[in-house]
Parts: sequence; C-alpha cells; structure tokens
Amino acid sequence: MKHPHTMGPTMLAAAVLIAAAPYLLAAARPAPDAGLVVNVDMQQLVAESEARSQAEQRLRAYSLQMFQRFDRTTKLIYATPEELEQFSEAINAEPETEATKQAVAKIEATVQERREELQRLSALKESEVTDKDRARIRALNAMPAQAQQAMALLKRLYDQKVQQRESAETRRAAAEVRAIVAQVAKEKGFGQVFDTTSLVYATVDITPIALPRVRKKP
Repeated sequence: MKHPHTMGPTMLAAAVLIAAAPYLLAAARPAPDAGLVVNVDMQQLVAESEARSQAEQRLRAYSLQMFQRFDRTTKLIYATPEELEQFSEAINAEPETEATKQAVAKIEATVQERREELQRLSALKESEVTDKDRARIRALNAMPAQAQQAMALLKRLYDQKVQQRESAETRRAAAEVRAIVAQVAKEKGFGQVFDTTSLVYATVDITPIALPRVRKKP
C-alpha cells in the first residue's frame, strides 16, 4: 500500500469535466443581464481553492490511517486467511465499537500465542519432540506463506479504499467551488455559466471574479 498522497491533476481534471457537462449551472435570471452567457475556468478555480486544500488534508489523514491499519495487519503472519479478513473488517469498522476493538485484540492475541508456541516447540530437544509436535511445527511454519497471499488481496482492497476516498474528496471540492460560482453568477445576474473547456466563446470570463471567493481567506 502506498504512503499517504494528494490528489493528482488527472483526477482533478476528470472530476471537474464530468461535473461540468454539459454546462456548469444555470443561475437565477434577474435583470438586466439575465441572458448573458459567461465562462469560467473551473479547473483553475478548483486547483487554487481552499476546498481542494481541505480535501487534500482529509485525504492525507485518511491515507495515513489506512497505511497504519494495513501495516498493523502485516504483522499477523500467524493468522489464518479467515482471521485476516475478520481483522480487516473489525479494524475498519465505522464507527469503532467495543465489540470491534475486542475482535481486533483477540486476533492479535491469538497470533502472539502461536508465535510463542512455535518458539517453544522449536526450542525442544530432538528427543523431546513428539509426532504431534512435529505436525504442529509444520502447520505453524506454513502459516506465514498463506498469510502473505491473503495480505496481497487485502492490500488491493486498502488501495481501492484510498482511491475511492480520493474520488469522493475531489467531487466534494468541485461541488463546493461550483456553489461559489453559482453565487457569483446570481449576484451579477448572469443567465448561464459554462466551463471554459466546453465553450468556444463567451463575452465575459468570471474566473478572476470567482478566484478570490474560492481561495483561502487570509
């Protein structure tokens, strides 16, 4: 699983374009400029917005949380695939409850017991080892390889969670900026506002008007 990251320009551009089609918004139409069609550079507005900055902060926090949870999971090399699945579900439960905490603690304790059991059995003299002990040692030694396979699947799930959160945060930032653009349009009496990427020509570009509204306040 990758370490915490920020939204990339491709993700940002895609979210803006999808949200913008076929046009960004239709504002209220007070006189005298109700029929005026204007354009705005949504990609620039979102890129420079406080909404995007806050979204990236939330994404970094979430990514770090997922990284830490998966890192904790990788230590469970003596867990069965079923236990790893249960552990992942419990540690990612929202909201966290006493029951999920106990489930996490129980699996970690079980894994620690198996680790100590293997150490104890491995320390026995050859003359002290029974056939049952040998079978148990083989079973315990086989567990890390099985756990690694299960963890590879879990890693993809964790990465998917982060990607989904990134998409959600990008859409949220774009929506917040669109709301600000809509407010500017209503205040100015503009009839329709198109994204620059979907309009060949318009007499007014309100990007400079909207920028101070979306940027972080001093």
